[in-house]
Amino acid sequence: GDKAFNCFLAVEWGNEGPEVQISFPMHKEALLKQHPSIVKFCFPEKDRSLCSTTKRFTFALTDVTGKWLYGYVIRFQDNSALGCLCILSPFPWFSVFQLALTIACREYLSGTTFWFIQQLYDELIPKPRAAFQIRDKSNRTVLVRPDDAFAFPDAPLQQFFGCFGLPGALELLSCMLEERRGLLVGEGLGTGSCWVFSLGALLSPFKWKNVFTPLLPAAM
Repeated sequence: GDKAFNCFLAVEWGNEGPEVQISFPMHKEALLKQHPSIVKFCFPEKDRSLCSTTKRFTFALTDVTGKWLYGYVIRFQDNSALGCLCILSPFPWFSVFQLALTIACREYLSGTTFWFIQQLYDELIPKPRAAFQIRDKSNRTVLVRPDDAFAFPDAPLQQFFGCFGLPGALELLSCMLEERRGLLVGEGLGTGSCWVFSLGALLSPFKWKNVFTPLLPAAM
């Protein structure tokens, strides 16, 4: 059956730049062949010194059929090491995957295996508003699947309206309804991608059919 995500990867910034360290369940070579620009999206900055302090952000990739694949990212800094964990999924479930990444990051920094991610991959996808329930010996983690009746059901709308207010939000929404091109520039990686996904949520029940790039790497 369908899986909650296609691939989980760990990327660290080495002497030669960002490199994939772990890829599950896809092998690293298969991942890079299928998504050659994935590392650029995990670290969109040109140089390590320019890396944003943003800890979480989301990007989107578009395949040859026009379908979107969402990349959920959490960054970490452990002593001198700079890295990130990323989940690639066809599902726009922000709350589910950000919580999963929080747990995975804790496991990664403690040097343990990605037990939680492996369990999530093996779980059957629940119905909308039902939950993934992952248990170990002492804990149970509940990840509630959002209601898919609308696009981006748990997009961070509060942050979006806090930045633009109602007049600005309506003006941006009218531009999208008229299918006009737009470029949003935020102070951080998380801010800009949040705005784009929020606009996608407000556009429901319509769906944006043109180029959709919530985050654009500097090298592109």
